[in-house]
Amino acid sequence: MAFFSKKDNVALDLQSISTLISEGCIFDGNLKAPAYARIDGQITGDVFVDEGLIIGEKGSIHGNITTKE
Repeated sequence: MAFFSKKDNVALDLQSISTLISEGCIFDGNLKAPAYARIDGQITGDVFVDEGLIIGEKGSIHGNITTKE
């Protein structure tokens, strides 16, 4: 089981984020993103991100997460 820390200041501009699941969106299935991804909605499935993952306050992932950061 992995533990994730909360980073207060994330210095990414919107151009760095390649994938965005916005609040209110529901995604069922596996997700693969080529760079940074931000999740503000709900994902049911595994998430594979090549760079880093940002999970917003209302974002949730029900599955396994594989990412660099």
